[in-house]
Amino acid sequence: MNSDDPEQGIGGAFRGSALGQALGGLIVNLPGGIGYWSRRHTAAIAALPRAPSFGPDDRVLVVAPHPDDEALACGGAVLEALRAGASVWLVWLTCGDGFWLDATLLARHARPHWRDMLLLGAQRIEEAHKAARVLGVPDAQLLFLGYPDRGLTALLKTPNGDKPFQSFYTGQTCVPYPEAISPGAAHTAANLKADLETVLKRSRPTVVLAPSSRDAHPDHHAALVSVSASQGEI
Repeated sequence: MNSDDPEQGIGGAFRGSALGQALGGLIVNLPGGIGYWSRRHTAAIAALPRAPSFGPDDRVLVVAPHPDDEALACGGAVLEALRAGASVWLVWLTCGDGFWLDATLLARHARPHWRDMLLLGAQRIEEAHKAARVLGVPDAQLLFLGYPDRGLTALLKTPNGDKPFQSFYTGQTCVPYPEAISPGAAHTAANLKADLETVLKRSRPTVVLAPSSRDAHPDHHAALVSVSASQGEI
């Protein structure tokens, strides 16, 4: 379901010189911030135990909050699993339709509308298919849920029976993508949980690769919480 005012640009929420100043400050301080983060976490990363190797009987499920997370975070693990003869499944909880800056580039104007965000989501689904083919994961083992990008945490906090969560970026209150497991499903915690249970039943994983509990991105943390809760029901 679309918002009552589909012509309102998403960019309208970000107008003004304050945005320009904030972006400028971010760009200037980004290198230093990355360096600080790297120094802070290098030791902790080095102390982590080595991941177990895969075998031909393994069924690996990669839980990606957005298209590209599976390749950036788990591309190497996917290749190792496939080389070992394991089967690999990929599931995306969102289609990445909340990446406002990406939508401005795709739409070629500074105030993308909700329909532009939906076009972005459709394009990112296509890109996810292409990336999976490069990795060697069959199309039949690619699963899209299509819940709201940058809205998973808020969706999980919506009690059962309440009004479905409306995406700020697409204006939708239900899954808008025909490629999804449950197109048209309302944006509720119960439906997200049910879809993840379907994914787990189809893939029957022996190994689940999901975001870390230390991941600060709200969607990434919500992905871990969601799949952990669904695993407890299988």
